[in-house]
Amino acid sequence: MANVLSALKVASSRNNYEKALSLSHAILEIPLDTSGANLSGLALRPGLSGPGSFDLDLVAGIIWSNDTVWPTEYRKSIEANSRQIRRGVFQVIASLSA
Repeated sequence: MANVLSALKVASSRNNYEKALSLSHAILEIPLDTSGANLSGLALRPGLSGPGSFDLDLVAGIIWSNDTVWPTEYRKSIEANSRQIRRGVFQVIASLSA
């Protein structure tokens, strides 16, 4: 009987872990809306394309607006790799020119 209870606890723990993992993936899919935020102090991992480049995957999916303040060295790349989702509001899509 103790072995059966122990096996049930393990199965329950594994099921809870899988549910928690699935939930964490779902949460990561929710776009971060930085509209109007001052992100001028944002430091991103350098990219391989030379000075001022960065890994666009780090900001992919982020929603931003004309009022969002990006670090000067990132702004052009972010603008070039974003699509307008409504007037004055954009979403970074890393694959456009990466």
